[in-house]
Amino acid sequence: MGLQAQTIESFLRDNERKIDIGSAALAQARASWSRAFLVVDEASTLTNIAALRITRVVEALQIPAVRIAGDRMQLGGQAAGNPFKLMLDRKVDQVEIKTIVRQRHAAPHFREAVGHFAEGRVKEGLSAMAPNIHELGPGVTEGEVASKVVALWEDAAGQGAPGIVVTTNKMRDLVSLERDSFRRNCIRR
Repeated sequence: MGLQAQTIESFLRDNERKIDIGSAALAQARASWSRAFLVVDEASTLTNIAALRITRVVEALQIPAVRIAGDRMQLGGQAAGNPFKLMLDRKVDQVEIKTIVRQRHAAPHFREAVGHFAEGRVKEGLSAMAPNIHELGPGVTEGEVASKVVALWEDAAGQGAPGIVVTTNKMRDLVSLERDSFRRNCIRR
């Protein structure tokens, strides 16, 4: 079968459809899973309904092995239940990984902050992140925030800065306008 990746929801929809169709589609799906195993990543976001759906699909397809990966500290799903935390609380066989991999090439203060956050030490994590925290003061407008974000991005752009990530469509639009204005000014110089 090879390595395949898809969202939990698309996995469920694809396979629930095959189960509903039955016969040939179900037999083909069972055959493809007969020597494979399922890894459910981000399991901490699962709700009770999603976990039940996964269980039903695994049973119907006769998937021989399932591994679940997640983070106890991550926010749960948006519907009822958190079966991942229940499994951890009931001491289901588990392996805990404490090695920080994603930030291995980040600045030392950033790796330190991530370590604090991973251990639930938010105050220490924020303190370690101090070089990356910029206070604008009370009464600042969203436009001023966007302007500051773009200015910081401009300063870091020569250092291979990644793109800018924002939390709302409105802020995206404001940052885009600021960045476009910056680019036009650079071209004129």
